[in-house]
Amino acid sequence: MLFLLVVSFGIFDENELSGAFTWFRSQVAVITLASLVMAFLLMRVLIENEYKHRIKRQSIELEKKRTELRALQSQVNPHFLFNALEALRMKSLVKNERETASMILRMSRMFRRMITWDADWVTVAEEFDFVRDFLELQKYRFGQMLTYRVDMPEGAANTYIPKFLIHLKASIPLYVFSSCFEAICRY
Repeated sequence: MLFLLVVSFGIFDENELSGAFTWFRSQVAVITLASLVMAFLLMRVLIENEYKHRIKRQSIELEKKRTELRALQSQVNPHFLFNALEALRMKSLVKNERETASMILRMSRMFRRMITWDADWVTVAEEFDFVRDFLELQKYRFGQMLTYRVDMPEGAANTYIPKFLIHLKASIPLYVFSSCFEAICRY
């Protein structure tokens, strides 16, 4: 229609306009083709993003399942350990080996305290019980070479402290002592 109006007013002749419209149609074809290519590229990017997002979700789900499995294993392993320790303790009692049975009981209590994840803070009394169990195990190992005394400050029994705080102070010197003892015993 525009073509007829421009020709009827004599602004351009029909041949000039025909070339211009041909050029215009080819430009529309190029723009249409470019639009299709851009739409294709955009779809490709969107599909890749969705694919990456799906893989990430699956990876998170897989890690969640692995974490659940590890949590279940961490519950089964201590249960097995405690059953095994209890079997050893009972066998020691049957054989009238009271000292060995007592040490196994102390070790079992220590393990139970170590794997209790819900308490980062314990009372001084609980920590001293743990330290006493640890020191008694070391005394069983080293015999008369090890003597100790545990003094709890008056009124401190119900005070909360970080778990294993006192144990660390008690175990470091014993580690040094046991390393030296082992080295001496070898030679």
